[in-house]
Amino acid sequence: MYTINKKDKNFYDKYGYLLIKKFFNQKDIIKFKSKILKYKKSNLNNKVYKYYEKSILDKKKQVLVRIENLYENDKTIKNLINSKTLKNNLKKLLSSDAVLFKEKINLKSPGTRADKLHQDSQAGWSKYAKEFVSVIISLEDSNKHNSPLEVDISGRNHKKLINKKQKPLEIKELKKPKMKKIELKIKDALFFNSFIPHRSKSNKSTQGRMQLYITFNKKRDGNFRKIYLKDKLKNFPPNNLRDHNKKYFYKV
Repeated sequence: MYTINKKDKNFYDKYGYLLIKKFFNQKDIIKFKSKILKYKKSNLNNKVYKYYEKSILDKKKQVLVRIENLYENDKTIKNLINSKTLKNNLKKLLSSDAVLFKEKINLKSPGTRADKLHQDSQAGWSKYAKEFVSVIISLEDSNKHNSPLEVDISGRNHKKLINKKQKPLEIKELKKPKMKKIELKIKDALFFNSFIPHRSKSNKSTQGRMQLYITFNKKRDGNFRKIYLKDKLKNFPPNNLRDHNKKYFYKV
């Protein structure tokens, strides 16, 4: 696993993101991907949260877009998150020991809707902690065809919340943004803070782009994962735990 250096840290502080090629080794990625594919194809563990949405390509079809609550239910994922090498790298970016805030698998399956422009902290994260860093671990290649993540690389909009409302940002709200598609190969990792604006288009291709997202906050600010999950279950539970008499809306 790659070791983040001072130059990397300076880049992250200046632009709000850091792309590291070949961050992980092939053996680990194969292991992670194999486990996630089992979740995708079966009810291997009904304790994890699986989110389905209507396909934009076929309204009669539901597509699996996201899997959450993996840490305490999957040893492979837990070992990765707790690995000393990853924690040491995160400590360099946060200038503090890191503690897990949330984790998810973003599948971006064919037929998945667009994720509109937003900052992660818009989702009410500020009530838990002030500063977060997320790392995307690429389990499949993302390219111009299968809706890669687009990030504002200008270095002008990643220091604070631009809009506190839980709704997508307008591009005009940003200060001279420079959106760039981040194409990730298997083994690559992308680190980014919770203020950097990002988005992705709908996936109209035949290829998904499975990625593991892990978000951390400074350990000294507190451990909020269980509180966050409790709030998430109340406000936006997975499909199988929803009240059929209630409507749920994904905001940001």
